[in-house]
Amino acid sequence: MKKYTLVFAIAYLVLTVVVTLIIEMLDVIGGNSANFAVALGASFIAAAKFSREQRRLPTVEEKRTFAWQGLLSVWAISLVLAIAVFTFLIPELKLSDLLGLLRDPTILAIAVIAAGFISAIYYVAIRWSFSWYTRVTLKSAK
Repeated sequence: MKKYTLVFAIAYLVLTVVVTLIIEMLDVIGGNSANFAVALGASFIAAAKFSREQRRLPTVEEKRTFAWQGLLSVWAISLVLAIAVFTFLIPELKLSDLLGLLRDPTILAIAVIAAGFISAIYYVAIRWSFSWYTRVTLKSAK
């Protein structure tokens, strides 16, 4: 599944940059819904590649593995992009000041709960979309 996770990660990175640029050019609010759509799109791309190469549905274990690896990819890419934005686009905003907020136990608890909730949603969405789109592409190939 590492190959398809790599496809997912590359698609997620490219789609994130493209969608972010479009949102900025159009001056609209994208937020988490745009990022969620990007994750689904990247999962569809990986699923299409999987179904083309494997010509079968993924097993339960493959879906689980892909979803976890996809979620880790989302977090890693998002972290790298956030650091890049804070470093290059908003240099006056100190990352250390933002991280300092996490010293407050209440804010830390809220951040951990929010991250867990959002991660659960992404995990389910990535797992479902990979499985569903593999099924769709296999049906259309017949």
